[in-house]
Amino acid sequence: MKRLIFSVLMFFVIVLVSAEELELHHLGMGQGDATLIVAKHKDNQYTTILIDTSNSSGKGKAIFKYMDSILGSKYKRLDVLVVSHLHTDHYGGAAALLTLMQDNLWEVGVIIDKDKIDFPSFDGTYVPLDACYDHRDVYFDNDPIQEDEFGVFGAVFDKYKNKVDEFPQEKLKLGADLFQLVKKVDTDISMKCLATNVKVLTKWGSKSHVDKSEKARSENDYSYAFLLKYQGFTYFSGGDLGGYAPAYLDLETPLINYFRTIPTQGDFHVCVAKSSHHGSRHSTNETFAEFTNPTMTVIQSALRSYSGTQIPERETFETLEEIDSRIELTYIPEDAMQPWQGAVDLYRDVVIKVKNPGLQKDVFITVKAQLRDKKDLKLIGDAESVTVRCDKDHGF
Repeated sequence: MKRLIFSVLMFFVIVLVSAEELELHHLGMGQGDATLIVAKHKDNQYTTILIDTSNSSGKGKAIFKYMDSILGSKYKRLDVLVVSHLHTDHYGGAAALLTLMQDNLWEVGVIIDKDKIDFPSFDGTYVPLDACYDHRDVYFDNDPIQEDEFGVFGAVFDKYKNKVDEFPQEKLKLGADLFQLVKKVDTDISMKCLATNVKVLTKWGSKSHVDKSEKARSENDYSYAFLLKYQGFTYFSGGDLGGYAPAYLDLETPLINYFRTIPTQGDFHVCVAKSSHHGSRHSTNETFAEFTNPTMTVIQSALRSYSGTQIPERETFETLEEIDSRIELTYIPEDAMQPWQGAVDLYRDVVIKVKNPGLQKDVFITVKAQLRDKKDLKLIGDAESVTVRCDKDHGF
């Protein structure tokens, strides 16, 4: 009997010791993405990955403050910084963030962005295919910000590149795993690159892909896309990847071929998805949404208006509601009944936590939400938590 009790106790000790913890911090920074991924591994070591840095130096400072508050006493290192594509609402905070890391003795493992692509401007000189808002971008043709003709955004780009050049850099290849990029980690978690530079993987376990680079219309088409897997839990993040033509290329639909070939014992689905392009109607197409069938979708946006159109857009909400995906927003709209229009009242961090989700069983996802003030980005009040059950097939 004593031997049985000892064996049972040892079993639970081993489970507790070996269980990994995963956190996905979708920071409410207004317009612009900033997603911090923190994994605590079996040996109590960490992996930290940041995808995008929002749109300004002030946001970069706020991101560092947040990271330092949750990691500064444990792990003063950012293993990987990924800039999903070269639009200012994705890299605008990077220079300030990296400067603060240097000043506060944080380490940075590697920075990943795409190669700069130059094209002739109207006066015959060359400028970076930069963002938001290049003149080839159909969706933003009438944005008054273009009257500056790269004056402001060219300077932001130069500041970003000058700072990034102080750190190790790498261009990510299709199929690369972020969790194995800068150090070998004993982990059940992987985060593989499925799309980069207008190339999309089409078959699991191979180098098969489609290349649409000659048809690229916008910087958005160059976005990195990733699939994170942690036992039965799955998470998708695709920058500003498009799903509808002609404004942007449809690069979502080819990804379905990749998902179809992942070996499973049941139907593929995504437990949590970050909606591409801030919930724009040009992403999250119906075919992609129905196939990935996300239990939860996080929309990072701030009801920003472009050419009179605000994103996220009503069509995206309708697509997600049709598949019964729980929607989490990184803002609180003034009009809660119609979250796709009007003004933002407060920003909102959405933190996803998963621990030892296992296989062939329901996955329980903790969602912690914390409000932020729009002006100074300070956290407000206490965080609220809810547990969401993903009862779909987790057989792979």
